[in-house]
Amino acid sequence: MKQRNFLSRIGLIGLGASVLFLLSCDDRVPHDSALDYSISMHTAAVAYDANNDEVAIGEDLKGNATLTKVTVTLLDNNGTAASGRTIAFSAQQNGNPVGSFDPVEVVTNAVGQAVSYFADNDHSGDITLKASLNADTKITQTITIIDTAVTTVWPYYLNMSASNSTIQVDNGQTWSDVTALVTNRRGFPIPGLAVRFTLNPPDIGVLSAETVLTDSAGKATVRFEDTGNVDHVGTAAIQARFAHPLFGTLTDSVQVSIASPVNYVLTANAIPVAIDLASGDRINVGEDVAGPDAYTLIVATLKDQNGNPVAGQLLSFSPTVLGAPSGSLDIYSTATNSDGLASVLFEDGGAAVDNPGTPTYEGVVVLVQLNEDIQSSARFNVYAGETDVWPYRIILSTDTDVIQLDNGATKAQITARLLNRANRPLPNLEIAFNASLGFIAESAITDSTGSVVTDFTDLGNPEDVGISTIQVAFDHPSFGSVSDSLLISIEDPSFSGTPAYIEIPPSNPNRIMVVGGGGRESTTIKAEVYDENGVLVDSPTLVTFTLGPNVPEGANLNNAGISDTAYTVNGVASVSLNSGTRPGPVRVTASVELSDGSTITATRDNQAIIVTGPAYYIFPDTDPTSLEPIGGGMYRMEVAAMVYDLWFNPVADTTGVYWTLEPSPLDSDSILQAFVEGVSFTGNENLSGQTYSGVAFSTVVYPSRDIFSIGRLTAMCFGGDIDGDGVYGDSVVASVENDVMMPFFAGNLLVTVNPAFWDFTTMSANPNAPTPAPITITATLTDFYNNPVEHGHLMFAATGASDLQPPNPVETDANGQATVVGIFDPGICIPQPNTDPQLYQDFTATVTVTLIDPIMITSEPVEILFIRSPIIP
Repeated sequence: MKQRNFLSRIGLIGLGASVLFLLSCDDRVPHDSALDYSISMHTAAVAYDANNDEVAIGEDLKGNATLTKVTVTLLDNNGTAASGRTIAFSAQQNGNPVGSFDPVEVVTNAVGQAVSYFADNDHSGDITLKASLNADTKITQTITIIDTAVTTVWPYYLNMSASNSTIQVDNGQTWSDVTALVTNRRGFPIPGLAVRFTLNPPDIGVLSAETVLTDSAGKATVRFEDTGNVDHVGTAAIQARFAHPLFGTLTDSVQVSIASPVNYVLTANAIPVAIDLASGDRINVGEDVAGPDAYTLIVATLKDQNGNPVAGQLLSFSPTVLGAPSGSLDIYSTATNSDGLASVLFEDGGAAVDNPGTPTYEGVVVLVQLNEDIQSSARFNVYAGETDVWPYRIILSTDTDVIQLDNGATKAQITARLLNRANRPLPNLEIAFNASLGFIAESAITDSTGSVVTDFTDLGNPEDVGISTIQVAFDHPSFGSVSDSLLISIEDPSFSGTPAYIEIPPSNPNRIMVVGGGGRESTTIKAEVYDENGVLVDSPTLVTFTLGPNVPEGANLNNAGISDTAYTVNGVASVSLNSGTRPGPVRVTASVELSDGSTITATRDNQAIIVTGPAYYIFPDTDPTSLEPIGGGMYRMEVAAMVYDLWFNPVADTTGVYWTLEPSPLDSDSILQAFVEGVSFTGNENLSGQTYSGVAFSTVVYPSRDIFSIGRLTAMCFGGDIDGDGVYGDSVVASVENDVMMPFFAGNLLVTVNPAFWDFTTMSANPNAPTPAPITITATLTDFYNNPVEHGHLMFAATGASDLQPPNPVETDANGQATVVGIFDPGICIPQPNTDPQLYQDFTATVTVTLIDPIMITSEPVEILFIRSPIIP
């Protein structure tokens, strides 16, 4: 478990990375080197622990509890260490001497180095350090001393990671690099810190080092390996520790498992694939072709000696042709997953086809390696182009042309074989089947001979009797489709063909309008003739249809009167029922005269109803929740109109409704580019595929720029003689109440603040009387297509703000933006009791913005940090 120690917070001022880097290593060559010598300076912040041992830390703090260690290196003009030379140290701030060095003069040692320690003596800020051999050989460097009363530097953070969570007992063939990352309070890496690593149990493995200095990225890394002892298996806990002499100790740990040695088995397979551009899916194809039409997927499988998949192992993939590197790899995952699989996509560098007549393999070879001892390879050809392999050919055959209607007792064995242009079988490809009657599997995978064998059966459904068309197809994403078909008969062994009874199914629609009513004026009446086994007769049979009694005036069959005849087709006879000038229910009788002179009949009351009630009222409306993007910056919204007769009954289906959309007088600035689908019919389908009596659906299409624009949507149909002038077909018109706003759809609302940090003490003219903080808050509204949205009404919310100007709501401009200024009083930073100097609690304000038209969305919250630094006398 990670352990961190924290000091009380006494303020927060941004601590840039540059502050830390000024105290880190500096190996720059100086500009003022003498002719005979070169001189360089390295600085590092240090402190002393309880044992008086020197410890590198992240920064030099005001006061002499921390020091800056200065190391000067002196070389002669041959690059040789210059020993025995006296180096003088001094420091200045703003041109005045400051602090002290101990010692002030140091004689260089055998490696040409002189070391002294600088104490700031309670000074802070930028200080220039100087080291001199003489007037010509000298160097300066500026450091920054941190005043902790103003800037908080603690806590540091220590986080550990391991490159492999599992290693093997294999004498170091597998290992895990364990890394400790140390960052400061602001997340910047701290170099030069001594991180100590320990192992528990201590003898389970080997660490490459006990103590490691963090590098420029703040990382200290050790390598963890096994001991080679097969008894040393289990879980090792590796802990990293850094002790700051002044502030506390950081620790973190990571676990690495040591597994027993195993014998791995690695296999590699090459799978030709093409990319379906519509879905982005990979589809297995017959072969790889040079260029983007096809690729090869290399799938490697790693298992242990017991056949179990091995996860978390990195594999290398190396494609070659005749021993030379070829093509490139699109990496999916080179680390084995939980199934032991890793895969890459090979993108060819040109054609490479093996010649079987030569001992050399001229195709592509992809070598897959775990290490030098565990490897495998996949071989395959890359053909020059489409014409080398395409078109494919698919051959469909059956062992019988006839099966019985016996619920699957008899079957037809269907065989499909897929070959390429060179008649080479194509294995492992999915081909699709379809049957117009009966049942066959939707798809199957070809075997090594390119073949698929499947069964075609009936399902016991009498409607399946007849001739079924069996189709098979393969779709190549790049080249096209190939298909074949055959016919199989499904016969009913009990079929006699003699009419036994008649059924009249319901008509659809079963309500039609009188002539001139403005709706549909005819429907179809059917008679189904069955034999004694309930099977439709297959021979043409004459059926007589008769209306009545009490036929509505003018109603007729096929415009021939109240009686007419028709022959069956596949057992079904049909006639057309036409309305007249009067309403009422229609009764129909169907009869068949048999060969022995007898007659079978069927009668159905209310087979259809002829209705009156032309349109008298129309009520249009919109559905913003049905809004959807349709591409090209366009949106589609569903609209509907309810159409009633004088008595508020829904009018007959298929009544025409005509739509218009124009700019609304309520939006005088609008230049509306939207349009409405102009013609619809009552009873038509909505976008969900549903229908409702008396309701006509249409759609409005509009671009991004019309969002929040207002249009006048009008629906019109033709009714009866509404004005009483004796002429039918008067107009029935209505517009959507309050007009229609083009709604907003699922876009983005982004909020930014400037500034995101405010110190009432340092950012006010008078720290003792701090002034309110003005924070600029900007919201940007974009739609689904990332286009800016104008005229959106936004509500700004900011915790702690005493005022927002301008007040809510605020309308977005042509760039989709709206801006307010939030005023935050100093009182939001609450004084902490019993502190001297007076300390204040930090305050974090949260800012959100909500779109209130008419589909609401709310932005992700943005935070503003307010502090009130203590005033130091």
